[in-house]
Amino acid sequence: IQARAEGNWRVERDLPAHASAEDTAGALREMAGELVYRVFTTNVPTGSKKWEAVKWFSEGLRAYRRTLTTDMDKKIYLREAERHFFEALRLDKTFARCSYNLGIVYRDREKPIKARAAFERAIEDNPVHPDAAYALSMIHAEAEQWRLALEFANRAIAHAPRDIRAWT
Repeated sequence: IQARAEGNWRVERDLPAHASAEDTAGALREMAGELVYRVFTTNVPTGSKKWEAVKWFSEGLRAYRRTLTTDMDKKIYLREAERHFFEALRLDKTFARCSYNLGIVYRDREKPIKARAAFERAIEDNPVHPDAAYALSMIHAEAEQWRLALEFANRAIAHAPRDIRAWT
């Protein structure tokens, strides 16, 4: 399959001549998944141009969302989300949106130093990331570092003036 957009969406797999129906079906599922992520990554502003990174990021988001619906196994899902976000960042080291979400996972795992580092990395990769600026504002406010808290709140407001969180 060839696309009109910038990406080459040709997806191929090699199968042995006598591949079983199960092996063929598995390969087709993998191909369909890859094609979906290639098309999505090309046409939607995900924060990464690398489809494999977007795939791992999406898996991380799914794992994190499970923590929002149940307290059971919350720690397991947070570690799973962390692993997926790490893999996405391995594939795309400047994936600011992924760094931000990794910071959220660390915040929920009560690892404030790692959370702050992840939010700072998100800001390095995307200086106009309002959510990361807001998160850093909150971290500095909790540490009673008022000047830094205000600085990051002002950054969040400058980049997303309609988002009420930084104003409060």
